[in-house]
Amino acid sequence: MNQKRKKILLNRLEKYLVQLQENTDRSQKTLQYYAEQALSSWSIAGERKHAETELKLTQDLLEKAQLIRREVASSSEASLVRAFPPCFVVITSTIYRTSPPAIELEDSKKKDDRFYFLEAGSQIPGLKMISLSSPLGQAILNKRMGERFSCEVGTATISGTIKRIE
Repeated sequence: MNQKRKKILLNRLEKYLVQLQENTDRSQKTLQYYAEQALSSWSIAGERKHAETELKLTQDLLEKAQLIRREVASSSEASLVRAFPPCFVVITSTIYRTSPPAIELEDSKKKDDRFYFLEAGSQIPGLKMISLSSPLGQAILNKRMGERFSCEVGTATISGTIKRIE
């Protein structure tokens, strides 16, 4: 991944990690509050369980974002010939509905998509990422610039060409 793309991704990840840490801390405090209240009230048990679930979710998101940061931070600026994570990929793609009748979806006519291709993907606001384990990730893995790919996602088929790998 080139240094410019790497810097952009790391900066956005750092902001996201700060938000996640704040959310995790807030969830921890909420859980502590409900744990203390549960000593004097049986009816608070449901709220405590909800707070436990919320804390677990925020901790999982934080761990995943930290994993992505480590993956990106350790990446080199090697010249990439094939799509292999971590990298930035530009594709031209078209989406077809595969259930009868098979038609090209109107909003998907030959457009360029740009995204970070990572081993561990996640939904992070402001970033478009594809994970290695996703159908699209598997379809573009080890493809060269100019090569075609195709994959099925639900009731649609995505097909296209690799335009650029950074």
